[in-house]
Amino acid sequence: SDLEDLITARDFADFELTFEWKVASRSNSGVKYLLQDQAILDADKVKPKTRFEDLVGHELEHREGNRAKPGPKGIIEAYTVAFEYQVIDDTGHADARRGGLYQAGALYSLMPAAKPMARPVGEWNEGRIVRRGNHVEHWLNGVKVVDTGLDAPEIHERLAQRWKGNPVFTLLTARPKKRTPIILQNHNDEAWFRNLRIRELR
Repeated sequence: SDLEDLITARDFADFELTFEWKVASRSNSGVKYLLQDQAILDADKVKPKTRFEDLVGHELEHREGNRAKPGPKGIIEAYTVAFEYQVIDDTGHADARRGGLYQAGALYSLMPAAKPMARPVGEWNEGRIVRRGNHVEHWLNGVKVVDTGLDAPEIHERLAQRWKGNPVFTLLTARPKKRTPIILQNHNDEAWFRNLRIRELR
């Protein structure tokens, strides 16, 4: 079974995206943008106890994954190298309990949500992403929870903490691709999206 994200057929540069989302208890998902690359991870080629970041880096450097020819386990995960609007159960998911960097509305692992604004699990939330060049805003239920440049020192530092020496670090700091698809992340958890609307900004 493939762990594949939903990816738009069209590419977007500057945009405003509005959407509604909800998650099941202890579930995690996300909306990703500025897609730079994909790492095709085959479960049969994963060595035990290997860091996920090292798996991604190895695949980006060697391109061994093949969707058309998976190993005997038949499990392929396509990891998208992009920035992420976090969609998560803030109270029930272990990742969210790590703090604001991992809570709903955050720029995942890079810039925390300014305040917790997610509604209780099972209720619909209103999300909004505004991207203008290297500047992004994340809104959650009418409140702006992230307002940052992607070249901010804090973002560079947090990228280095996780990805230093890895192709992902170069891709997300240089961002050679400026016009890319929008992605709904499949985290193998229950999540719902509706009323997605995107407007290109000029």
